[in-house]
Amino acid sequence: MKLKEYRGNRVLKQASARLVPWDASKPDCICELLLTERNFYVLEDNYNGTYTEHYVFPVKEILFMGIVYNMPPRRAAQEQAQHMAENAANMASLAIGTLTGTYAVETKNRNMALAYLRIDFYNLAENTPETIFFTDRDRAVEKMIKYWNKKKLLSEGEGYFKIEPLK
Repeated sequence: MKLKEYRGNRVLKQASARLVPWDASKPDCICELLLTERNFYVLEDNYNGTYTEHYVFPVKEILFMGIVYNMPPRRAAQEQAQHMAENAANMASLAIGTLTGTYAVETKNRNMALAYLRIDFYNLAENTPETIFFTDRDRAVEKMIKYWNKKKLLSEGEGYFKIEPLK
């Protein structure tokens, strides 16, 4: 459902995508992604007029939003095992993947890769950067990325998006 407002904030862009859970605390679910003037919301629709908020963070804390091409987790692990000596960066990613259970290895070969929406943001609560991935995205995701990149350049350092009047 298209939302015009959420928690008193005007929704600037909305898209749907499947959240790729990092651990058992987050479900594998289709989420509504809402970009507002001040916050970015990752919501799961409860189909009763309410939403479960999986992530909420200020737009000024978004470090990166874009599409990356990664191999599916099992295929990435096999590829890394074969080419460990060749790529030290993938070795580090494999070690992290072994600990977290999630492998996100960027690849140049897009034939064998999945396209993910990747969002890097600074988690104020834990005082660390965090990355979340989404698959099965709708076409509105590309429009959201383009809008975010454009507005980010216009509002550097403001902490929120400047809304310009329609011309």
